[in-house]
Amino acid sequence: MKKLLWIPTLLFFAAAGAQTQSGWGLRAGIQYPQNGDLKTSIASVEQDVSSGANQRSGWHIGASRMIYLGGFYLKPELVFAQTSSNYQTQGLAADLSDEFKLTQQHIELPVLVGFSVLGPVHLSAGPQFRYLLQEQVSGIKDLNVDQVGDQWTLGLQWGVGFHTNRWAIEVRMDRGLNAQESAIVHRNTPQWSSRIDQRKSQWLLGVTYQLSRD
Repeated sequence: MKKLLWIPTLLFFAAAGAQTQSGWGLRAGIQYPQNGDLKTSIASVEQDVSSGANQRSGWHIGASRMIYLGGFYLKPELVFAQTSSNYQTQGLAADLSDEFKLTQQHIELPVLVGFSVLGPVHLSAGPQFRYLLQEQVSGIKDLNVDQVGDQWTLGLQWGVGFHTNRWAIEVRMDRGLNAQESAIVHRNTPQWSSRIDQRKSQWLLGVTYQLSRD
């Protein structure tokens, strides 16, 4: 997996040498993450208890490179993203219902191929590599998070956009392909543990401004 991660990185920086109808841009936007359920294991309960996330939110900011190749274009991006989701714990507190927030920070490397379907309306799709920088929980004392597995994950992005001379507004779907799990543990309650499948499935709304044209 880590060897494959050099591919979008090299494409992003090698794109700096492309001189035909290309340019650098800045990208920013918001996202609506849809992580997996919180699955809780309690020693006194035979079956796991599942609960979904609520109050999901996120944002991203970064740089992009547009390279036109005839009727298509290649658009590698380098983006910093942060998402947060709130979860209700089960079986931990006396009232059996405490809420905590899980916050994650990522570096994302999507490499999209796009084309115009009707004037300024564009379609694009491509792979995305994501690196988990850090994750933390807040809201409940002595609650910790441990990342399980590889910090690198592979996903797909696809969407539609409206492009003008320098501006582009895009709506994308982002879907993770390989599993990435987080373990939630309580320091003083060893018989209680939870896990979350962090394989991303989220909507993104972003705006790109092209700074220059080569």
